[in-house]
Amino acid sequence: DIVKASNLKPLNRQELLETQPSQPWNVAAGDVFEQSPPRMVKLGGEVPTTQQEFMRAWRGAPADNPNKRYGLIMTLRTEGLKRIFPVQMNMEILGDIIQALNQVR
Repeated sequence: DIVKASNLKPLNRQELLETQPSQPWNVAAGDVFEQSPPRMVKLGGEVPTTQQEFMRAWRGAPADNPNKRYGLIMTLRTEGLKRIFPVQMNMEILGDIIQALNQVR
């Protein structure tokens, strides 16, 4: 009854197979990222490649010294952050990243 009331018509199987989605749901997660050789971070370790390594490096950089955290973010760049956080990011880390970027600005 609800479908009839809203004037929607169900798609048949042929219509489903012919249509291509115009926009992927998560563009960053669908890309294949280039694996570059690890670069050195100013924190003294290798560039993090997993969320756990990023958290360890992030916590190793004191919050009262935003330049070290900023250096970590700039070393990773957007591509590195997409690779480490392909789907979701902890809100606390997101807030810390924004705060570090704001303090160095």
